[in-house]
Amino acid sequence: SLFSRNIMFKIPFYMAILFTLINIYPHINLPASSNVHNILMNFPANFLTLISPDFLFFHNPSFWWGGVRVWGWIYFPLIINFLAGIYFVLNNKKFDILFFVIFFLILSAISPTFPETRAYFLATPFIAIILAQGFYFIHWHKNIWSRLYILLLVFVLTYEMTQYFHFYLIHFPQQILDNASKIYEPF
Repeated sequence: SLFSRNIMFKIPFYMAILFTLINIYPHINLPASSNVHNILMNFPANFLTLISPDFLFFHNPSFWWGGVRVWGWIYFPLIINFLAGIYFVLNNKKFDILFFVIFFLILSAISPTFPETRAYFLATPFIAIILAQGFYFIHWHKNIWSRLYILLLVFVLTYEMTQYFHFYLIHFPQQILDNASKIYEPF
């Protein structure tokens, strides 16, 4: 049947994607067997931190030295697109996209170096697909409200990106210089 052929194609395809990403991306830290109990005890809190609106849209505490922590993973003005995309994905039963997002978030949550983990960035292409589905869903209606929303979104995102680059180019280097004196060993 069509369903079984579709499943027979998808399973090896997705397993190949996972195998390739895990082998190419060297920053995935899996817990050692002696540390599994502590990791499992912290997993619920870590996972809830990763899916919290604060982490997604406002603060990203995952990089101590590698990024700007006062911006979330997704720009805040895209929250409507994100919610519309989640609705569209669930309504059209595209659960494979959500599976990958949850899989990479679980990998991040069980990392022994949490919150200093980069494995959740592997979910970024799938988050982009969700955002694109939200854009499609909003633009599909083609009424005056959707066009005004998209025009307003362009202006707000331009402002947000300007703010981000200002912080990244002006304030972030100063923060690095202030913290450089506190490093006593190479990392």
